[in-house]
Amino acid sequence: MPESSPREFEMSQIERELAELAGFAGAGPRDIDLPPDSSPEAAGTILRHRVAKCRDLTLVRLAGPYYMVIACDSDGGIGPKPHDTVKVPGYLVGRFAARVPLMEMLASGARPLVIVDALSVELEPTGREIIGGVRFEASLAGIEGDGAVTGSTEDNVPTVATGVGVTVIGLAEERRLRPGTGLPGDIVAAVGIPKSAPGDAVTVDDPEIADVPTVMKLARLAQVHDILPVGSKGIEYEARQMAASAGLSLVMTPDPGLNTKKSAGPSTCVLVSVAASRGGYAQMNTDMDTDAHAEAEAEAEAEEADAERAALREIARAVGKPVALVGRLVRT
Repeated sequence: MPESSPREFEMSQIERELAELAGFAGAGPRDIDLPPDSSPEAAGTILRHRVAKCRDLTLVRLAGPYYMVIACDSDGGIGPKPHDTVKVPGYLVGRFAARVPLMEMLASGARPLVIVDALSVELEPTGREIIGGVRFEASLAGIEGDGAVTGSTEDNVPTVATGVGVTVIGLAEERRLRPGTGLPGDIVAAVGIPKSAPGDAVTVDDPEIADVPTVMKLARLAQVHDILPVGSKGIEYEARQMAASAGLSLVMTPDPGLNTKKSAGPSTCVLVSVAASRGGYAQMNTDMDTDAHAEAEAEAEAEEADAERAALREIARAVGKPVALVGRLVRT
């Protein structure tokens, strides 16, 4: 986010643009071009043209370089109800249900502002327990205050299974958006181990899985470019999505030491693209004789491997989670 207060921006610049879109004020020369008789319908048309998908996120262009960023996730059949497939307390359902879209939001470079929970259960007692878990995860991401966590419950019809939907809304400055920022030569690393119920016991305090603080720590590392939480399609799928969003290809590591096709459930692992290569081989003298060239190539490859290991160790130290080399981003 920009250095200026996001709360100040939220109450001034955004409201000003919405007023302009509704025809209450003249459009700014840089942001909006509406006829003098602009109506709310015209405003809606313009807003629809400002909506775009970016991986699992929805982006809405606002004033100047700013975007509203929306992330969502859902869970069903997981909870304390009689017909739930996986039996867990409501509080843990709330923790994991909120964790996924919060991690997606933070990984994108946006600041989460509001979290909305749509619960297909009664408020007391199940809903209250789930909301407690949602609020805890929201506080980890810096979402606090009245109205920052809102939602609804089902209090008209008795329910026998748990259903939860969570939406997170945030703001980002365009230059801070991370999707597609991977660079040629970046290594792709998995932070955390993919785990998913019912095959695995997934607990909120498992030291092997990624969480909201993990993403926040990764976002502070200068050498980290793109960040992408892994979902049900697995590490390899998401790694290729990361490469494609940067206009690059992915060369997978032959044996990364973990199952790259396994579901990561509630984003139990996160991918990062990291600057690690020293580029030694690319800068070699092409006029060398064959033996000298082979020797220099071997030295460059060893240097590159050392740089990769050093980058992985640094990430592991920074976040305190298992880290594995998944592949490398290369030009298509």
